[in-house]
This record gives sequence, structure tokens and C-alpha cells, in this order.
Amino acid sequence: MFNRLPGLARFILALTAINLVVFAALRVVFWAAFQEALANASWADLLKALYLGFKFDLRLALLLCLPLALLGWIALFDPARRRAARIAWLAYLALAQCVVLLAYFVDFGHYAYVRVRLNASFLDHLTPVGVAARVAWETYPILPGVLGLALLTCAYAWVAGRAARRTLAPAANPLAKWARRATVTVFAALYVLGIWGKWSWYPLRWSEAYFSASEAVAALALNPVLFLSDTAENRTAPYDEAKVREHYAYTASLLGIKTPDSRELDFARYVTPRRKPAVKYNLVVIHLESFAAFKSGTFGNRLNATPHFDAIAKDGLLFTNFFVPEVPTARSVFEMLTGIPDVNPTTTASRNPLVVNQHTLVNALEGYEKYYFLGGSATWGNIRGLFAHNIPGLHIFEEGDYDAPQVDGWGVSDVVLFDKAHRAFRDETKPFFAFIQTAGNHRPYSIPEDHPGFELAQVDAAALAENGFDGVAAYNGLRYLDFSLGAFFAKAREA
Repeated sequence: MFNRLPGLARFILALTAINLVVFAALRVVFWAAFQEALANASWADLLKALYLGFKFDLRLALLLCLPLALLGWIALFDPARRRAARIAWLAYLALAQCVVLLAYFVDFGHYAYVRVRLNASFLDHLTPVGVAARVAWETYPILPGVLGLALLTCAYAWVAGRAARRTLAPAANPLAKWARRATVTVFAALYVLGIWGKWSWYPLRWSEAYFSASEAVAALALNPVLFLSDTAENRTAPYDEAKVREHYAYTASLLGIKTPDSRELDFARYVTPRRKPAVKYNLVVIHLESFAAFKSGTFGNRLNATPHFDAIAKDGLLFTNFFVPEVPTARSVFEMLTGIPDVNPTTTASRNPLVVNQHTLVNALEGYEKYYFLGGSATWGNIRGLFAHNIPGLHIFEEGDYDAPQVDGWGVSDVVLFDKAHRAFRDETKPFFAFIQTAGNHRPYSIPEDHPGFELAQVDAAALAENGFDGVAAYNGLRYLDFSLGAFFAKAREA
């Protein structure tokens, strides 16, 4: 079958295989060179890291061939028809591979020096150029490295050239017209899927490499070229220490720092608990995403969309000076988990690989099982990296873990989400902490066709507008979220 494929498709497949072999070999070299950092990692974590690394490597291999895949079908750029086009493509491939190999070489040296994979912060250390060049010359074997880079690039160019001669020759028994079109369509679909990285609403992202609390395991899974690109998107101006010093006294006063230290710029606050609880209570944080306070009866809304929330607020403690200062939701999740504001100026902190390592009070709960429940994918906003990397032993429930279909792009309904959490808590024998993140209160406000116990309501458009609702769908969406919350608390009381 391979020999009957169009020549360009065969050439791209051969190049992808060659690139994968190169990248896999470099990953094995990385593992061997820094195996002491991975000495305490379990085989399960190592195998998962290698599996994720393979998918990252496949993405890079396909991206390197993407210009050829997009333009090679045009007669002017077809390496199978035009010798000049073939030479130009081989030159491009050799140059691209040279750049990639250089990035790998720099990454090896970078990791050996600071135990961090190559990222965009490396660029901040290239100035002044003279000092950076001297440090590199005195620290690393520059000349052998340049020679090795040249030899590997030449070897790659030779292998790619042989692959071109073998695969671009006309097929002896080519596919028929319609079979050829169908094959090209399937080829294109698989190509896109390979770059996407997974069969999911969200693509493969860097945060999936941080499934473990081990930095070394994450490093084994990452691809340095892709990671450099990911971190480059989050480069910002460096922090202005002079500005911090200028405003330290005022900021320390706002934060209630009892022993301010303007020299060390100390913002630490120390709180001594008044007493230790007699028992280890189960702790559940329920994040009602996109829950607007003014739409609840507790805060004066007249449409009674949230009777269950209102009852909980009445019977419990209600903090009325708690605000979300900025969208999107990922900022709120970061702040809730870490206790510090998300001040990342370009995107959310959860999407920034350079700040993935965070302290969280959740880890102070010794002897507790930890859970995170989300109806969709934990890859959303790269939240997976924030939770899984910073909370060892965390149990994540996400898309694929529920016995119900997704109702929309946000995942399963909130009723299903809460029911899964309830069953997990019911079967848990240890104290536990859980973070439940709802998502149903979003457009398109999907409500499952089968929703026993819940009735859709019809409200006059004028009344909806007066009470802050965009329409009846938004009103029923909030009602269904509240219904889900009430059902969860009812089950919890009976447990």
C-alpha cells in the first residue's frame, strides 16, 4: 500500500519517521545523561513521560514538514516533478533540522547548568552579549559542539536526500483517481490529528507533561523546541524592583504585614491557628463558575433563580466582600489554589509554563486524599499542570471518567459532575479535600434532555432584562446549576 501512495505523501511519511527517530534518540540521550535526577521516579511515571514525549516529538516532526505538506501539492513546488523544488526543499529541511539540533544542544547545556529545560527566560541571559559568549566558551565544549552539529546536519541531509530519491519516484501501480483523493483526505486528517496530539476538544499542551510532582519527570516528557515556543508566548518585561521598593510600605500596610522589612521586601504573613480541630474534617471547595452574585436571591434578585444557593448562604457563613477582580476563570482558579493574585499581563498564570511551580495550602492537609472534579478536560487553561504538578497524589476526574455523554463543549452536565463527586466521597475511607468546578452556567446553557426533577421556566423578557439576565436560556442555565447544587447537598446530608 505504501508504494501506491502519491510520491509526496510517501516522502512526508519518510521524513516524519526520520525526524521521530532523531528526536527519540535525543530523548534517550537526555534520559541517560540525567538519569540521576530520575532515580526516584516510578516506572509508571517514566513510561507516561516517554509516551507524552513521543506525542510532542511527533508534533514537532509534523510541523517541520508542514510547509512541504501545504505547498508540495502545487506544481511549482512539487519535489516529485521539479528538480529545483526538490533541492530547495532538501535545503530547507537541512536548515530546519540544524536549527532544531542547535536548540537541543543548547537545551542539554541549559539543563545541565540549571536543571530546567530550555525556555524563553534563556533569552534574558544573552545580554550583555560579550559576557554571555565568554561564559558559554568557558563552560561548554563549543568547538566540538559546532563540529557535531555540522556532522549531524550533513548526515540528516544525506538521509533525507536518499529518502527523496526512493519515495518521490513514480509509483509502479498508482492508486485510481478516487482512491487517490480519498487517501489524500485521510492523510490530511491524520496529519492534523498528529499535530493536535490527542482525540479531545483541547489539543495536547505542555501542562500535560506536569502530571507528576517531579520536575525531572516533567523535563523528560517535554520537547525543548516546543517548550521554548510555549514559554516565548509568556515573555514579559522583568519585574521592576525599584518600583516595588517605592511602594513597599503602602503595600505591606494593605496586606497587614506585622513585621515589614523594606530591605528584603518581605511580604510574608504568619498566622497561628487558635486551636487544632479535634477531628480531620472533609473539605470540599465548590467553584460555581460564572456565578454572578447579582443574579442570586441572596443579593436581592427577584426572579428566584437560586433557591438552594440562597438557603446555603442563609444557613452558613456568607463573605460579602469577596470579589473576582478580573476575567477569565483560569485567573480565579489560580488565585484560589495558590492564594496569590494572577498578575500575568499577557495571559493567565495557569497558561505560563514558567510559573507552574506554586505553593498551595492544600498540601498542608497531611493524611488527606485530594480530588479535582471537572466536567470537561483538565487541559482547559492548562489547569492540569497547576493542579497535578503542585498537589502530589491528586485524583483528577475529567472527560472520559463519567458514565454520561457530554452535553456540549464544556463537558457533562453539573448534575452528573456532582453525582460523580458524591459517589467518590461516599466510598472514600480517609479524610479528603476536593475541588469541584462547575461549567454548565455558560453559553449555550445546555440542559440535558433527561433532567428528572427540574422543570424549564418561562419568564417575561422584560422581567429577565430588569433582573440582569440576557434571556430565558441564561435564566434556566443558572437555575439548573442551582438545582445541581441542591441535589448534591441533599445527597450529602443523607450520606
